[in-house]
Amino acid sequence: MAKKRELSKDEKELLVGLMPESLKFASRMVLAGIEYDEVMGYVYELSGLEKMIRAQLLQRLVHYHLKNEAALVADMLQNNSIGCQEIQKNAQLYLQEVSSANTPEHFEMSHSLEVHNSTFSVENLQDMPVARPRVSRFLIKKQLNKFLELLAPYMALAQEMAQAAPTIAELQRLVQLASKTKKAGLLFDERRLSQIQRIKSGITIIDLDGEITPEEMQIALKTVFSDDPEIFEEQVSLVQKSYNTVKDVVKAKEIKIIVYRYIKDSLHIWEHPSGTLLEFPFYGTTISQETFNFIRDIEDEIKKSGLNQMIFPHIRRLYEQINFGGEDKLNASEQRIITLYKMFNPENETPSEK
Repeated sequence: MAKKRELSKDEKELLVGLMPESLKFASRMVLAGIEYDEVMGYVYELSGLEKMIRAQLLQRLVHYHLKNEAALVADMLQNNSIGCQEIQKNAQLYLQEVSSANTPEHFEMSHSLEVHNSTFSVENLQDMPVARPRVSRFLIKKQLNKFLELLAPYMALAQEMAQAAPTIAELQRLVQLASKTKKAGLLFDERRLSQIQRIKSGITIIDLDGEITPEEMQIALKTVFSDDPEIFEEQVSLVQKSYNTVKDVVKAKEIKIIVYRYIKDSLHIWEHPSGTLLEFPFYGTTISQETFNFIRDIEDEIKKSGLNQMIFPHIRRLYEQINFGGEDKLNASEQRIITLYKMFNPENETPSEK
């Protein structure tokens, strides 16, 4: 059996500085006997595109705060010698370890873990220098899944480069594919930026004593980027500021329904529901039918998260304003408040009429 030919010292020197996936493909081309001078321009263009794709990906991970919870994997992108397959393998391995480890739901987390091999274990996390006091397993899993999701276009490109025949025609095709991958990333960034601008525009309109329209609120509260902490915080701020700013009754009701739909959708994005968002329905002095239906609809999720104790004081405030001794019958809002009081009373007491 003939010995497999390896790159000579001179050939290796020709390929110095190439990004990992481009290096693999260029090495195969040289070993296939293709004159390097014929393809050098394409090879360096491909490597430059790969470098840009990795740099853009790192920037996206910063937006999602992955430089905190998943830094041990994200940092591998900064090493130009580590290939995409190894990055994906370590992210998936770590995700598997976090998912299956017999550790508390919240545990100590270190940023200094080495992941260039597969010997680390979540059980050892508590013995490492602590970068954040306590990190939930849910958040690490969420961040690592987001990492893999954002890595996917680069992974697809790497797989194409690994499978393509080492010919000049294939090299040209890969350059075109890498260019499309780069543009797809830039499109993602542009849409994220557009979402932030829509939210901040809504906040500015309200700050200038203007009235945000239901259409503007609908767009600003899209949840496609709400797993991005920065965007989520801005959306929460917009919800807070929007209360009682639209005078038209019909439009105000539309906006309220949009907000409630957003709050309900956000319950499934983060580990714990936002207490600030769940306080929003109780800002006023009455409970509308829409508000009552909304709270009843998410009752189980509120209680499961333990936030029923947080919203109960708001319900109690409304309940204590009811005039039970008056001659008039209780109005619809008051009847809803009493029902909510029964639903969320921590002692599960039935309120007695005063």
